[in-house]
This record gives sequence, C-alpha cells and structure tokens, in this order.
Amino acid sequence: MVNASPVFNSIDTDAKGFLTAKEVQKAHQEMHFCQVPITHVLDVLRRYCTETDGNKDPILRPDKFLDVSAMLMTRCRFLETIRWDFLSMENNGYIDPPDRVHILIKGMRGPFYNPSEVDEFLAARKTPSLGVNFEEYSHFLCSKVSDNFHVKVPISAITAVNAPGRPAPGPPSLVPPGSHK
Repeated sequence: MVNASPVFNSIDTDAKGFLTAKEVQKAHQEMHFCQVPITHVLDVLRRYCTETDGNKDPILRPDKFLDVSAMLMTRCRFLETIRWDFLSMENNGYIDPPDRVHILIKGMRGPFYNPSEVDEFLAARKTPSLGVNFEEYSHFLCSKVSDNFHVKVPISAITAVNAPGRPAPGPPSLVPPGSHK
C-alpha cells in the first residue's frame, strides 16, 4: 500500500485533515499541469467521499486521496481528447442543432450511446434553447465514462509532483470493469 500522506499533508497546509474541492482542483493543476473544471472535481468527490463541509460540498480525507487523484487524471486526459472533437463541430463556442450533439456523443460513446439519455441531457440543461457548450458536453460525457470504465494509473504518477526537469506522467489507460488488478 502506498502512503500518500506526505502529498496530502503538503496540500492540507492548515492541517484540517481534509481538502475542499477548490484545494483539490488547485493541487491537481499544480501537480499535473491539467485544469479540471470545479464541476468535475465536485462530481469525483461526490463519487468517492461521503462527508461534507458546512456548505454541503464533499470533502476529501486522506484515505480517498489516491482514488480521487486517479479519477481526476482520467477526466483530465479524457477532457483533452474530447476537446478536439468538440472544437471540430462548434460555432462560437456552441454546438447546435441537437442532431450535431447526438452525432458527436454517439461517436464518443460508441456501443454505450443511448439517444434517450442524450435527449434528457439536452432538455435538462439550464438553457436548453441555446446550443451545447464544452462545459455541458464534457460534464455529460465524463459522467458516462466514469460509469463504464475504471482507471489503471501507476501510483508513482499520482504521488509524484512535477518538479522542474521531471517529465509529466503519461496518460492513464482506460480498461473495462473487472479487468484491473
């Protein structure tokens, strides 16, 4: 078992024994040079952490640090991948009409594509009359990938801090559930 306490403690400078979503987001960006939107950080924390702060946002304790770090790395790499597909179809930051959103999501989801799910996503957005922006698109896809894949990430890639002269860790590999050890 890897002891991630030194890394966790270096982030928890106030010695509270937990990290907030904003602290997790900032630390992830500083360690891995990849920014994950706060909505994604909150999703990952809700998936792995049951405790909340005074604002009812989830908090991260040391025992879940490696799990949360691995999932954030997965989301980060996935965001990099889907950004290019989104940019190929967007116009002024949005994809419209809905048929184009279906095409894009079907291409990413493959056999997991469900048109009813996409229709529900489109209707449930804050402003369904507008096209879909990258934040909405990425949030929807990342929540679906999290449900269908686990991540295989070398522990050294999670606990290592990218110091000057040290290369960034490689991308994690996505594997079907049950095939990781």
